[in-house]
Amino acid sequence: MKNKKNKLSFSVKFLFFTLCFLFFFLLLIRLILSLHEQQFYQRMAAVTFEISKSDQDLSSIIYALKQPSKEYISLGLPILKSYGYFGQLLTFKEQFLLWIFAGLALCFLFTFFLSLLSYQNRQTQARIQSLTDYLKQINAGSYPLRPYKTEDSFSLLEDEIYKTIVMLRESQKKAIDTKENLAKNMADISHQLKTPLTSLSLTAELLYQQIEKTKEKQIVEQILSQTEHLRLLVTALLNLSRIDAGVLQLEQKEIPIEELLSCAAEPILPLLKEKQQKLQIQNCSEYSFLCDIGWTAEGISNILKNCCEHSPEFSTISITAFQNPIYTEIQIEDEGEGLDAEELSSIFQRFYKGKHSKKDSIGIGLALAKSIVERQNGEIFAENCRDKGARFRIRFYV
Repeated sequence: MKNKKNKLSFSVKFLFFTLCFLFFFLLLIRLILSLHEQQFYQRMAAVTFEISKSDQDLSSIIYALKQPSKEYISLGLPILKSYGYFGQLLTFKEQFLLWIFAGLALCFLFTFFLSLLSYQNRQTQARIQSLTDYLKQINAGSYPLRPYKTEDSFSLLEDEIYKTIVMLRESQKKAIDTKENLAKNMADISHQLKTPLTSLSLTAELLYQQIEKTKEKQIVEQILSQTEHLRLLVTALLNLSRIDAGVLQLEQKEIPIEELLSCAAEPILPLLKEKQQKLQIQNCSEYSFLCDIGWTAEGISNILKNCCEHSPEFSTISITAFQNPIYTEIQIEDEGEGLDAEELSSIFQRFYKGKHSKKDSIGIGLALAKSIVERQNGEIFAENCRDKGARFRIRFYV
C-alpha cells in the first residue's frame, strides 16, 4: 500500500510541475507579444504626431495602417531600410533579456525531465540489482523467501521468481530427504552384507586349510577372490552413496603434496612390486594445499591402481605437481597403450570398464575418485600423452 501511495504522489508531482511549466511558458509568450504590441503602438503614436504637424490628411495613413496593401508594403520597406529599420522593433537589450527568459525556461524543462529520467533509472537499476542478488543467492544454493514485494513494472517477474523459489525449495528438500534415505539404506544394507561376507570368507579360509587336493583348493580360492571382490564393491557403493547424499564429512587441512602421494601409493605397493613397476614422484616436495588427506589419498590411489593395471611390466608411473594462484594440479602419467576416444569420454562413468580392464574390475574406482575431487572444489581430466600412455590431471582450485 505504501508503494502505491508513493507512486501516486510522484505522478501528482509530475503533473503539477508540467502544468506549472506550461503556464510559465505561455505567460512568457504572452509577455513577448505584449512587448511587441507596446513597442509598435508607441512608435506609431510618435510617427502619427510628426505627420500631423505637417497638416497632412491622416485618414489615408490610418487606413493604410489598419489594412495595408501588398503594394504599399513593398514600396514602403525600401524607405524604412534607408533609415536603418530592418523589421526589428525591440532593442538588443530587450532581445537579450527575452532570450535569457526563454533559455531559463528550456533549462528548467530539461533539468526537470533529466531528473525524472535519472530517478526512474535509479529505481530500475535498484530493482534489477535486487533481483540479481536474489538470483545469485539461488545459484549459490540458498533459497530464501522474500516477505515483501514492490508494486512496479518488475512485479510480475518478481512473482514468477517467488513461485519458482517455492518450488525449488520444496524440490531441494525432497531431494535431500531422498538422498539421506538412500545413504541410510545403503549403510544398513552394507552393514547387513558385511557380516555374512566376513563369515563366508572365514569359512572359505578354514575350508582351504583342510583341503589337500589342488583342484578343490583352486575352487576355494575362486570363492575367496569373489568374496573379496564383493566386499570391495559394497564398500565402494557405500562411499559413493555417502558422497551423493552430501553426508560425507571432509576435513580440510593444509597437507604437503608429498605426504598425500605417499599415503596414496601405499595401498598399491604390492601391485607395483608384483609387476616390477617403478613409481616416480617429481617436483612435489615444495607444495601443499587444503584437502582431506584420507579421502583424497583414496581417490588418487584408485587412479594409480588404474595406471598400474594398464601399464606393462618394468614400466614407470610418473607423478608431478605444480601450483599457481588459481589451482594446484597433480599429473599422473603411465606408459600403457593410452586411451581411445570412447574411453576418454566415459572413463569416469560408474561401472564403466575399458577394453583392457581385468575381469574382476568393478569399474567404480575412477568414478569414486572423480566424486571425491569434485567434492573438494576440484576437477579431473583424462588425456593421452604425446608419446605413449595416459595422463590424469587433477586440479584443486583455491
